[in-house]
Amino acid sequence: MACFIVPMVLAIATTGIQISARSLAQKLKLSLLNALLWGGVILLAVEHVWHGEITAWPPYLTAMATPADTAIMLSEMATVGTSMALVVSATWLTTLAITTLTTKKISATDELSPLSKPLTTRNQQNRQKTERRFKPSFFFFPHNILAKQAFSIYTIHMKLLKITKSGQFAFQ
Repeated sequence: MACFIVPMVLAIATTGIQISARSLAQKLKLSLLNALLWGGVILLAVEHVWHGEITAWPPYLTAMATPADTAIMLSEMATVGTSMALVVSATWLTTLAITTLTTKKISATDELSPLSKPLTTRNQQNRQKTERRFKPSFFFFPHNILAKQAFSIYTIHMKLLKITKSGQFAFQ
């Protein structure tokens, strides 16, 4: 009915924080939270429009037509809407924690082992450079090879598939 309104209020609040406090927003990766919240809100709003729960005329939400339906709608907002907002926020916090922990591990290993690269001679380095420079790629091949392969597959297919006079397919 109107469960998407609770995450929408949270998305509006986090968007306001992201606009006003940019350094805090970058530190907390609020752009990720906003993307998760707004994506869910838009998807749910489209789903509610699809099922006819949101209309283009007042009262806009069909659940607000009668006072009994309004109570049910508020109950749904309190249970379903709040739980959706909490799950999205928990997902964001988990992602933030994993990102923070992995970047700390990477920076700690970089500080502890400055000689992580294997020592190579100048001759080995030059050989590696030339190998990287002259690796064959797709662009060395003529561009019509793919067209020839596609045409040969098509002709083989047409030989295997014969259209009979009745319009049915018969395999030979």
